[in-house]
Amino acid sequence: MKTLWIEGEEAGPLRDFARAQPHPYRLYETEGGFVLELVAVAPSVIEKARTRFGGRVRELELTEEGCRDDA
Repeated sequence: MKTLWIEGEEAGPLRDFARAQPHPYRLYETEGGFVLELVAVAPSVIEKARTRFGGRVRELELTEEGCRDDA
C-alpha cells in the first residue's frame, strides 16, 4: 500500500488537494508548517502531487503494521 506525505507551509493548498482525491487523508500541523498524509494512493495521484508540490512529496510503501501482543 502506497502512502504519500506532502509538506507545505499552508494548510489550504494541501487540504484542497486531499479533498479532490478519493483516498483517506490526515493533515498534521508541525512547527514549520503542515504535512498531508494520503493513504492507499494510486500512481496517478503520486504524479499529480509531484507536479503540483515538487520536491516536498515523499512516497512510502507500507511494509509492516502491528501492535503490541500484550496490549
